[in-house]
Amino acid sequence: LKINFVRASDEALRRIARRVLREENVAFEDKAIDALASTNHGDLRALVRDLQVMATGLDGETLTADMVRAHAQASQRDVTVEIFPGL
Repeated sequence: LKINFVRASDEALRRIARRVLREENVAFEDKAIDALASTNHGDLRALVRDLQVMATGLDGETLTADMVRAHAQASQRDVTVEIFPGL
């Protein structure tokens, strides 16, 4: 049995982010969704983790692209390891 792991496409990340935010009743800008997709580089777990952290601190505010970029800069991953070629 061989299982191939691939990164999620930016479009898949956008679709999932929209769905999660809508189901959690979090208002968002479309540009925030684009920023989330581009800062998570196909990593679905990182996307969900970022959504959870950012949504917790919103207190009814609309999620903006500036918020996403600020979060990405403040929470840089310590190490980036590319696991997909090795699998």
